[in-house]
Amino acid sequence: RDRAELFGDHLRAQAVRRHSVEQELRAAIIEDRIEVHFQPVIRLSDGAVTGAEALARIRSSSGELLQPAQFIDIAEDSGLIADLGAKVLTIAVGRLAAWEARRVGEGPRLSVAVNVSARQLADPTFPRVVAAAVEENGVDADQVALEFTESALIAANPVTEMVLGELTAIGVRMGLDDFGTGFSSLAYLKRFPIDFLKIDRSFVSGLDGPEVGDDVDDDTAIVTGTVALAHSLGLWVVAEGVETESQLKRLQRLQCDMAQGFYFSEPVTDAEFDRFLGRRFSETPISPN
Repeated sequence: RDRAELFGDHLRAQAVRRHSVEQELRAAIIEDRIEVHFQPVIRLSDGAVTGAEALARIRSSSGELLQPAQFIDIAEDSGLIADLGAKVLTIAVGRLAAWEARRVGEGPRLSVAVNVSARQLADPTFPRVVAAAVEENGVDADQVALEFTESALIAANPVTEMVLGELTAIGVRMGLDDFGTGFSSLAYLKRFPIDFLKIDRSFVSGLDGPEVGDDVDDDTAIVTGTVALAHSLGLWVVAEGVETESQLKRLQRLQCDMAQGFYFSEPVTDAEFDRFLGRRFSETPISPN
């Protein structure tokens, strides 16, 4: 990295830990120790649960549950991200089919969002993985959303564009995650087939401040502009990282479409997600007033 660094105990411990996590990841993929937790996504107009974002976890051989921050970078660097992503996608779409089978009455049609890496978008076989998951589980393709960051598009090449085109033809939805934190966002909206934007939690966290007269804080201005831009392009908007009632109410006033965050629920197991199905957050002050 263009610098000299003295190798010592801290680097040795870091290298050992990294090797250990990589070995756990390889074994977990082979032994089906990949777990998926789900964070509910809420429609802000009426408080209905419309689906969830799927988030990978790994159960280590010792029983420890590893969080994404502990293994995603290693999965990317080791080339295991494609196998991991395929496992998560298959599990998530299978759960979606089960939710739909249990859906109560005339509630909203459910969806599941899955994070996709740059390596997956550059893999010409990835659309076949997605199509197989959709077909085998009997769900509609537009109930599956694939989320990727702007960094995944920076190195886009003809293969990436071909993959995105094939995913569009399958009918899955595609979203730009952490919107506003990368580069050339507007160019991406024009160049790639995007269906929705996810406002980064760093902007949502700034919506707690009081509104005084005509003064508007920077985060409110950014969220306002993002929602207006998205809607003008026919896209919908999801706010992530909602943690307080004041953030929720501000997002409603700004006409954001969907939200997720600890205010509603932390990521939960499939069994725990069942309690959200058919539910509206009647205890949540849905009215922006």
